[in-house]
Order: sequence, then C-alpha cells, then structure tokens
Amino acid sequence: MVTHIVLWNFRAEVPEEQRAEIAGNIHQVMQELPEKCPGLQEIGFYYGKTPWSNRDLACICRLDSYQALAEYQVQPDHLEVANRYVKPVTKERICFDLCS
Repeated sequence: MVTHIVLWNFRAEVPEEQRAEIAGNIHQVMQELPEKCPGLQEIGFYYGKTPWSNRDLACICRLDSYQALAEYQVQPDHLEVANRYVKPVTKERICFDLCS
C-alpha cells in the first residue's frame, strides 16, 4: 500500500471569496478518479487553513503499490484533473509518498 500526499497553496491572484467554491469543484472531479485509475483505492481532497497550517489544499490517495502510483502519475484522467483544475490555481506543490 502506498499513501500519496500532495499539498498546495492557492496562487495569490485567486480571490479569497472564490477559494471554497474552487476547492469544491476540484474535490468533485477528484472523487471520480478511483473508478478511472486502476490501483487507486481511495482519494481525499481537503480545503481549510488553520492558523498553524501553511498549506491551503491537501490530496491524500491510497494506492495498491508503488507500481500503481507510477502508473497513476501518467494516467490521462489524473493528468486532466491536475492540468485543468489544480495547476491553474495552485502554487508551491509539496509531495510525500509513504510505502507501507
């Protein structure tokens, strides 16, 4: 099992009053990925910043294996979500993968 964790901040030009709606849209499209991406068992997408947090958005995925993670990275549906919904509004991507 591999846990894939990705964190981002919104770009400064994304208005505060639109961030919750944008995060909701990203969450919605990400929820479709497990049925489209072999080996992706579950995906969670989270928005909310506490005073002690230094990131706005988080995605936590659980995949079958390291090989499944490698395939997910280039899977067309995943890339569509990343390129169309996530990258245009985010900056400072941080990733951590945990193999257990």
